[in-house]
This record gives sequence, structure tokens and C-alpha cells, in this order.
Amino acid sequence: MIKNGKWTWRTLTLLYLGALGYLCFAPPDAFPTVTNWDFFIPADKLVHFSMFAPLPILLFMSFKREWDRLGRSYLVILAIFLCGLVLAGSTEIIQGLSPNRSQELGDFIADSTGMAVSCLLLILYQKKTFGKSRTR
Repeated sequence: MIKNGKWTWRTLTLLYLGALGYLCFAPPDAFPTVTNWDFFIPADKLVHFSMFAPLPILLFMSFKREWDRLGRSYLVILAIFLCGLVLAGSTEIIQGLSPNRSQELGDFIADSTGMAVSCLLLILYQKKTFGKSRTR
């Protein structure tokens, strides 16, 4: 078991945020294009969902501690979700100001949905593990 697990999560979070920044702001020709896509959800929306889904889990684990009440951990998850919404919205606004990127409400919705799913998983995790001993 890693003694400084919090620092491992924080390092992973920083690496993730760097990759997220690259994916959000690199020129579109830096990425491959999908031509034959027959799924009912557009490929770029699934990419946005996947890009933002890890954010709540990484942030929660980076700052995780033993909560004295289950409700407090839920408030932290809500705060993380709201901060994620600000980040997702900001990236879309900045993309709209860039000459080689576009601002799309659908991308923001996909980003938000990915974070919402992760937050629901965090809530289920907290509900299942709250109060249980972490040492075994």
C-alpha cells in the first residue's frame, strides 16, 4: 500500500488536467477524424463525455479525508461538480474565442453528463464505504 496515496492522486490529477488542456485547446487537425460512425451519439460528444468523466473522481481522491458525516462528503462532491461545470463552460467559451476551435452547447452538455455520472458513482461509493475501517 502506498503511504502517500493523496500525493499519487494529486500527481495523476495534474497530469490529467494537462492532458485535458491539450485536448481542449490543440488545433483540431492534431487529432484523427472518425468517418464511419453509426452510433446514435456523435463521436465527438462521447469523446467529451470521456474527457470530463475522470475529473470528479480524481479531485475527490486528491483531497479525500475521513468525513465525520456522510452529508459533508456529498457537499464536497457537489462542490467538485460545480467547479467542473465552471471548468467545462470556461473551456467552451475560450474555444469560441479561438479561430481554429468552435464553441458548442452539446460539448458542454456531454462534459457535464460525464461529470454527473462520476459524481453519482462517488455518492454510491461514499454511501457504501462510509464509516467502514480503512485499515485491514
